[in-house]
Amino acid sequence: AAAVISATLSGVDFSLHYYHGRERQPGYQLNLDPTGSLRLIPFYYGIDMVGINVEIPLSDFVFHLESAYKNMAGNTPRQHVIIFEDNETIPDSYFQFVPGVDYKIRHSGPQEIFVSLEYLAAPDPSSDLRNFRAFQNDLFLGGRFLFNNRLDSRIEAGVIKDLSSEETIFLAEANTKIYKEIRL
Repeated sequence: AAAVISATLSGVDFSLHYYHGRERQPGYQLNLDPTGSLRLIPFYYGIDMVGINVEIPLSDFVFHLESAYKNMAGNTPRQHVIIFEDNETIPDSYFQFVPGVDYKIRHSGPQEIFVSLEYLAAPDPSSDLRNFRAFQNDLFLGGRFLFNNRLDSRIEAGVIKDLSSEETIFLAEANTKIYKEIRL
């Protein structure tokens, strides 16, 4: 179940979100398979989430803040088979926020090019998010190319760098409409 309320006041966009259900990103549990090999087993937490988003356009820039409180209390903790510093794979309820800015590069033609910079954070560095969980202290830099054609074609790419470790994630996506709202 989900609900969204949004409004625009003096050119600033606000939205309030509520979601109850399975989280989009999996948690991971350390486990041994029948052959004795160590495996990461994905599973999805149940959450109740309340989020607030604000977008402020200024010239070619859009400043935004996305924030969410995720209540994890309804989940049964899972234990890793291999014992380490914190053996439970489920974090406590937590708060995350993402401040960022998008910049629209001016050029001639119908296409639009955007560059985005965001900081993805959870304010409590001692939280259980550090175990098999992305987006606690990360920087995102990416771009978006919109063709503005009748097929609504676009290319998006970016990199997420964990500022606390050597981890880096590269993302790329291209899509276009192939029939009505069906996308490839």
